[in-house]
Amino acid sequence: MATFAFIGLASNVLQFIQIGTQLALEARKLYKSAGGSTGFNAQVEADAEYLISLMEQIRTSITTAPRGTKAEQQLLESAKTCEDVADSLVKLLAVSKFRYVRRSPLEAIKQAIYNESTRDQIAQLHKRLRGLQSATVLGVVMMLRYCNRAC
Repeated sequence: MATFAFIGLASNVLQFIQIGTQLALEARKLYKSAGGSTGFNAQVEADAEYLISLMEQIRTSITTAPRGTKAEQQLLESAKTCEDVADSLVKLLAVSKFRYVRRSPLEAIKQAIYNESTRDQIAQLHKRLRGLQSATVLGVVMMLRYCNRAC
């Protein structure tokens, strides 16, 4: 029985070391980054901001049309949902940035712990945004195809 207890203790110690190492590496990246975020978060934020502007253009072009078809209304709803999810993602990523005037390693570690706790939420929003993006692009393609046939 003592052997199993020792194996359990050793396993817990190794897991603690692994998590500590991951947090230390994340904190180091945050501490040394110019923008205050990791490369992945910065790329996701840039993509989300681009999608927000693109969806805004889609909404503007559809709402200025004289009469909207059912496909246009569905595309408008998809664009609005996509814009809302992207906005939520940008807000979450903004909170994940390391923005301390006096950067200290301790503050970077605190931010790394916070970032680790929101990683799943960011991944879910990112996955949902990719699905909405695909649906919106498909809607635009179908509208263009229909317009080419009808026009």
